[in-house]
Amino acid sequence: MFGHSSSPHASNPGFRWCRFGTGICELLTVLLFLALIQDAFSQKAAGGDDWLQGVTELTSSGNQAFQFQARIGDPDARAVIVNVSYAPHNRRCVIIRDSFDGLPLMIAADGTVWIYDPIGRQILTIRAEPEFLFETNAGKLTARYGMRAEFPDPASHTTIRLKFGTVMRAVARDKPDNLAINREPRVAEFKDGKASVKLLADAHNPARAIGFSIETGDDERRLALRFESFFYDAPLPAWHREINQAALSRHVTTRAVRHAASFAPDVQEKMEKIKTLLQGSSLFILRAMLRNAELRRGFERNSPVALDFGELKANDDALRGPWIKALQEQGFNLPPIETPPSAREKVLSPAGEGR
Repeated sequence: MFGHSSSPHASNPGFRWCRFGTGICELLTVLLFLALIQDAFSQKAAGGDDWLQGVTELTSSGNQAFQFQARIGDPDARAVIVNVSYAPHNRRCVIIRDSFDGLPLMIAADGTVWIYDPIGRQILTIRAEPEFLFETNAGKLTARYGMRAEFPDPASHTTIRLKFGTVMRAVARDKPDNLAINREPRVAEFKDGKASVKLLADAHNPARAIGFSIETGDDERRLALRFESFFYDAPLPAWHREINQAALSRHVTTRAVRHAASFAPDVQEKMEKIKTLLQGSSLFILRAMLRNAELRRGFERNSPVALDFGELKANDDALRGPWIKALQEQGFNLPPIETPPSAREKVLSPAGEGR
């Protein structure tokens, strides 16, 4: 990914939170249905049309620029939005937002990551690389996003990689008759009970994904992983940029993780909680827990991290406004959230205006 054998961020004194890539199956319990099909995943194709065999792999080690948006969860308070941008060479950006109000929970751009931390009422900065993986690996589905801070082998330098065609064929491997493939327009769809997987591709050769979804459930509750809003070979979007740290610090408390050893014990304790939540894949749904009692109770039963949700809400209320104001002051224009409307959602721009 970097064009050389080692990352400038692979060795980071005071920073040993080695892996921040978050697993979808672990992050949102609403997507546990993925575990039911992942054992059938294989690199072996299930057959089908030529265009499906050759769908372009999106990778941060490639020569093609791309952008897309992913929506992970259900159409209520538990979903997150992920925007990804890549341009050769080595320009990578991943932004994770709460779909409820559009608040940025993580902004990772070209080697620096900013984390919204409602536990410590601060913004954490980390030297790490954006990560988004969606592929089959050794017969299993790899679906992970977030950040990576250590690079143990050459393959780990490619931190963005999506193989929609391979995943589509793997899903249908054991039930190929359930896979319908259309040549024009290019659509492949697999259905099995309440679950469906759908890939849409453009007319380009080789084909490029323009939509992908995995869904299950019924009219009362649909759970989904959706990829949409694809752009290819376009200029870098306005939101693919770093944050001015000095300007940010005028509005909110910021702390660099690499200096953690020098902080007061109570600050270090809270940062350890952030570390554990990142590794256990719960950090990005903390705000959803404030809105959803069922999700909160599930966390309290299963998580090793003890949280005071009253304090968490007060910190979120105090941090949210200044964070948005700081981004607005810098002209940090976030991408619009392209998602089906929900009566429970009010999507905000950095200026706090409803869309």
